[in-house]
Amino acid sequence: MCRWNDYSRGDMTRDFIIIIAVCLFALLVANLASQFVVQMYGDGWPPAVRLRAATFIMQLTGMFAPAILLDKVLRRDGGDRLIYSLNTMPSLRGVVLALSLAAIAVPVIMLLSGLNAALMPSDGWLHEYAIGQDEALNSYYALVLVGASPLGWVANVFLIVVVAAVCEELLFRGVFLGFLLRCGLPRVIAVLIVSIMFVCIHSQVSAFLPRLVMGIFLGYAYLSFRNIWAVIIIHAAYNLLALCDYVLDLPLWLFMLFGGVCSVIAIRTMINKRLK
Repeated sequence: MCRWNDYSRGDMTRDFIIIIAVCLFALLVANLASQFVVQMYGDGWPPAVRLRAATFIMQLTGMFAPAILLDKVLRRDGGDRLIYSLNTMPSLRGVVLALSLAAIAVPVIMLLSGLNAALMPSDGWLHEYAIGQDEALNSYYALVLVGASPLGWVANVFLIVVVAAVCEELLFRGVFLGFLLRCGLPRVIAVLIVSIMFVCIHSQVSAFLPRLVMGIFLGYAYLSFRNIWAVIIIHAAYNLLALCDYVLDLPLWLFMLFGGVCSVIAIRTMINKRLK
């Protein structure tokens, strides 16, 4: 990534304005497009299908499209891109390590969710706001998950596991983190800023702490792998395990056991990589 000595304040300001303008325009288009498609073609669709269609359009036009566009527009002379290894898939060892890290993250995030709940106030405006957010999220999951057909479950896994991971990582870890590092910010500051943005986009107060930690974890994983697809695999695998937990209500000890096994796999994978 470029540093301060070859990235002037003028270039930084110009690129920042471009990022803001593209993201705001993409958000506007995403809202209009999702409403247009659902209203024009969704009259005969069940509510769950309309909600899935709106979610897919929002993710595609609001995150995926601006991320790919910004990566091309802000490419520096000599081919320096914002997104690490967009055209390069990780090795098999990298995939195994990424999957292991996702399994390790699940019980940690579950424990942090309990801590976040304990720290939440028991009354007041923040408590009421958090309850409203949780009710809206539970209504969404109840609509798209409860009683879903086999085809509906395929759509759910595709949206929640694949689409969300790809779109969010390309935009947050790829574009936003890449831009902050190009500006010369220290890694810890850049990762923290992007993690806070990651929390804000989900706008769920009751999950502030676990999402913040997850954002930091994904940020450092991205910098360690230097490959956007590796961190997409981590995010997607985590979403899949979280979805299984939501649907099956699996006990924490099972995830901790699974995470422990994956910890051994991850450590052995990293040791073997260093030895070779």
